[in-house]
Amino acid sequence: MTYPQLQTAKNPNEVITAISNGSNASVVKEDGLKPNEAVLHVSTTERYRVNADPEIMVVNESDEGMARMGVTKALEAVKMAGERGKVKRVAKPASPAKASKKTRIIKLHGFNVHDKGAATVDMLNPYLADYDYQDLDYGYFNLKDVRMKNSTVALALAVQTKQPKQDIWLGHSNGCAIIYEALELMSDVSAVSPEIAEYLPYPQGIILINPALDADIEFPEGNYFIHIYYSPSDDPVWWAKWLWWHKWGSMGRDGYTGKPDPRINQFNEMDLLARNIEHSDVFKPGIVKRFAPFLIHNIKTELEASKP
Repeated sequence: MTYPQLQTAKNPNEVITAISNGSNASVVKEDGLKPNEAVLHVSTTERYRVNADPEIMVVNESDEGMARMGVTKALEAVKMAGERGKVKRVAKPASPAKASKKTRIIKLHGFNVHDKGAATVDMLNPYLADYDYQDLDYGYFNLKDVRMKNSTVALALAVQTKQPKQDIWLGHSNGCAIIYEALELMSDVSAVSPEIAEYLPYPQGIILINPALDADIEFPEGNYFIHIYYSPSDDPVWWAKWLWWHKWGSMGRDGYTGKPDPRINQFNEMDLLARNIEHSDVFKPGIVKRFAPFLIHNIKTELEASKP
């Protein structure tokens, strides 16, 4: 992944240019703007009004990913998103609200979902009263969308995490693949630019339910826990492993089979629930009431263990 080389302007009248593979993005002053405004140029046809104060807010095209960052950080985010992740809106951030002391759980549903996760990850909501929880709903994805747009949703997820040690990412199926790609992005940014990485803190942990991931995939470095829920009777992810152009694989069926990783705890749903469990069965009304308390218990155990 190639990132732009950025120049820092001393004032809004200077041009800030990001150069990557021959393409430019810049923030410039133009006639007719208010004193604190500038224009973000992504291309000759894409121009966005921005606040020229030291901090602005970047909102990814999904309207879900938000991060406070300086102008140069905003341009970096634009270029990281690439052709599939245009910046949709840039605005001055609102006054920060009083930070919640609750851990926040960000939920991501799977692919081929028309109900925004209502029948899957949202079935956990009644059990999440002790947490702030929200959905990163990316809408209906077909196989082409998975290949072309997962990276955009991953960027949106990465820039949402503003408070280290207060966020947990929870995904089902393709939502787990998006989580993995967000972690990869954060790892790449850390290697290239530690300054940018400050704005992309790792979550406290990730929860992968019947993940559509290769079973032996190596998780990016970082101080976060990993809980994996799998079922030997999950057939869809077994078939998914034959799609060579995706990161999809059979982890949801086989569990994690890669190199030893002390961050990982994994749980066989068939052992927990004493029955065959297919790809989305843990969210069914008669099953989730048994599955969710176990999942929550594991989260609480992890959070207690991490306390100083």
